Amino acid sequence: MNSSTAPRIAIHVQHLQGSGHLVRMLALGRALIEAGMQVRVLSGGDPTQHDSGSLDLVQLPALHCKPGDFTDLRDGNDKPITDKWRQLRLKATLAALEEYQPDLLITELFPFGRRQLRFELIPVLEHLLSCKQDNGYPIRVVCSIRDVLQRRKASREAETVGLLNKYFDAILVHGDDRYLPLSNTFQQVAAIDVPVVYTGYIHSISSDSNAVDDQAASTDQSSGVVVSAGSSAAGLPLLRTALTAKPVSQMASQPWLLRVGHSVTQQDFDALSELADESTIVERNQPGFLSTLRQHTVSVSLCGYNTSLDLLLSGRRCVLVPFEGQGESEQRDRADALSRLAHIDVLYEHELNAENLARTIDHVAYQALEEIELPDCDGLAGSVAALRQLLENAA
Repeated sequence: MNSSTAPRIAIHVQHLQGSGHLVRMLALGRALIEAGMQVRVLSGGDPTQHDSGSLDLVQLPALHCKPGDFTDLRDGNDKPITDKWRQLRLKATLAALEEYQPDLLITELFPFGRRQLRFELIPVLEHLLSCKQDNGYPIRVVCSIRDVLQRRKASREAETVGLLNKYFDAILVHGDDRYLPLSNTFQQVAAIDVPVVYTGYIHSISSDSNAVDDQAASTDQSSGVVVSAGSSAAGLPLLRTALTAKPVSQMASQPWLLRVGHSVTQQDFDALSELADESTIVERNQPGFLSTLRQHTVSVSLCGYNTSLDLLLSGRRCVLVPFEGQGESEQRDRADALSRLAHIDVLYEHELNAENLARTIDHVAYQALEEIELPDCDGLAGSVAALRQLLENAA
């Protein structure tokens, strides 16, 4: 372990569209600092407005993709990335790690996802493995993933298992296996040799301090519809459709609120505002989304990790429109699992139009709210405990 009394944790995270991956890792970083560890976050996405607080945040050469197309990778100037750019990125990552000398590296999603970063992360992992073998720089490597994975072919799963068994010491699943076991979306779990630890969901990214405990707020003292589409521009079709669905909905006379991500251009934001009627508010995403949910009768949204957890905790009636661009399956799998509850309906992308959306909103608005057993939402404490144990075992 590093000679410093406080263990040093490095977190590598890459957001390509929305910023949920980064937000979750910043929350984990803050929890680790509160537990007495040192943290450096290596962020590979576009710089965002999220406050890193006391975290040591290293901005790598920025990478993003075109909305809905994870194969079209662009640099910070919105130009296609080149081999020269890849070399610069790898050099920056290696330099940040070499200077920091961490005791443990967390790779967010890789190798289950972010395969586009093999040019960067495989050399990093090879370097760390050689240091381990030489015993000059013993470092633990952990993969951090969400509750649901993008479905892959068997050959791709086998490739992932090979990387995990060669380079990694543990996998943290930020979910609850009572709700969604990893085997639901990754068939070859049994072939993984390293520990798979369910930490619970990470929810403290919400500004609602009483989010998990205050179920009393789920009583039906609410009105209207809130429509949200995450932080990226991928949800623009849903936002536009919601505005055209309102006039034909039975809830047209009630107030509607559209929450728009900060990655949506001002031009697109203004276009949404122009389509809105007098009882519809269009505004940028703000903190306290859980409280906003509880003030409305129905929520209409995508089904990302952070949003879906807020929806469960809010107790609101929901219409889920999972993002399925470029064959993405993660949100659909999560939405299908949640739709077992009577007050949650799913409308798939190919079904999305004004009439179908209005009909689904009207249907769910009159469904009885179910009392449900909430998932484990103490994922930060679970993650800290798992990482501390791993470091102690390495000492």
